[in-house]
Formats: sequence, structure tokens, C-alpha cells
Amino acid sequence: MVSRTGAGARTETMRAAPGQTSGEPRAKRPVRKPLTQTAVAKPSLRVRKTARTREAIIKASRKLFDRHGFEGTTLEQIAELADVHKQTVLRYFSSKEEIALAHRHDWYARFQGALADRDGREPVVKCWRRLVDEVSHDIASRKETLSYYRFTQSTPKLVAHSLAIDAEYEAILGDAFIQEAPGGPSDDFDARLLAAFLVQTNRVIMETVVRTGSADDIPRLSLHVVDFALKHFPRARARPTAGQRPPAKRTTKR
Repeated sequence: MVSRTGAGARTETMRAAPGQTSGEPRAKRPVRKPLTQTAVAKPSLRVRKTARTREAIIKASRKLFDRHGFEGTTLEQIAELADVHKQTVLRYFSSKEEIALAHRHDWYARFQGALADRDGREPVVKCWRRLVDEVSHDIASRKETLSYYRFTQSTPKLVAHSLAIDAEYEAILGDAFIQEAPGGPSDDFDARLLAAFLVQTNRVIMETVVRTGSADDIPRLSLHVVDFALKHFPRARARPTAGQRPPAKRTTKR
């Protein structure tokens, strides 16, 4: 008589084997439970309320920026239209520039998370390509993309803030390339050069689609840039060194 067991399995009684009397213990065989999908935890009420408040501030700012321009809009006006106190606005955003470029900060945080959580066997440039593919389609699908880019270039303060975000992208991407395949000073330079190429060509892409009047080409052009780097930058073809850890997250200076 054979007894079979399995982790997490329920059992059912087997029929008596030939020659086995009805009074003898019957063997048990495992019956696997059907596979079920792991339930995704619903965000808490506090998290949902925080997200709603943040989005209300962003939407209020967009309306006011369209009406009065960036310089002509105050934090007090944004707070009033969002139906919150000014101090609440400042708890979510450190400055008016940060509110205006909230989407760019969100995309940067998204890249930070993907870079930190990626499989160690995935090359950094492949991680970047994956994120570029996702984000570029998101940007292209937004009807306000072109007007939003023109807005971000409308005042020196917003241009400076955009450049600061680009610098953070370059720094974290360059750090990742260096940690992926450590080398000498010339290798570090190549890593920084590749990071600068991947980040700064985004401005060229946006200026191109603004001239053409359509955001539809953003995904194609964005992936073309990464594929160009893979073909022409030897550093982009480097493979992860065993044991290398993802770079630590940087905090965007605001």
C-alpha cells in the first residue's frame, strides 16, 4: 500500500487494492487544488485620497497656466482652484516649476524604479529601451503633448527645471552603465557619453514632432535613437558583469 503526499494538497480515499480487506486502512492520494491568480491588493483609502489631491492640483494648475501663463499664475490661485490650502500644495510639490513638470518627474521616478528592480541579467540599455517604448507611446497618445512641450519651453525657469531633470537622467543612467561593466577612465567617459546621447536626443525628437505638428512619430523616433546607440556605441553592447548591483536611486533636485 503506497501513500502519496503533496505540499498544500488535499487527499481523497483510493479504492482498496486487490487482496486488501475492507477493514484495512485505505491509501490516500493527493488531489491538487486548482491554480488561482494572486489577488492584487487595492490601494488604501489614504493612498487613493493622496493621488486624487495631487491630480486635482495638477489639473488646476493646467487650467490656470493656459489662462494666465506660467509667470502669471500663483500658488495661491492653484490652491484655490484645487480647493485646498496653499500649504497642502507645498506638501505635494516644492515649487510651481515642479507642478508644471509633474509628468516629467513621474516618468523619471518610473525609470528609477524599473532600473532598480530589473533582472540583473538585463542590460541597462535594454531596460532603457523597454521604458522608452512604454513612455513614448504614452506621450504620443496624449492630445496635449505638443502644446505641453511648447509650454515647458516658454520660460527660462521651466527650461532650467527641464534641464535639471535631464541631468538627473544622465547621472543615473551613466552610473548604471559604469556599474554594469566597470573599467578605466576612458570606459567611464564612454558610459557618460552614451547616457548623454540617449537623454538629450529626446529634445531633438520633441522639436521634430512640434515642427511636423504630429506626435505620432514619437515612439518610432525614440526607439530609433536607442537602436542607433546599440549599433554605433560599443558601450551600449556591454554585458552585465556578474555580481553587479543596480545603482542606488538618486533624488531629483528641485
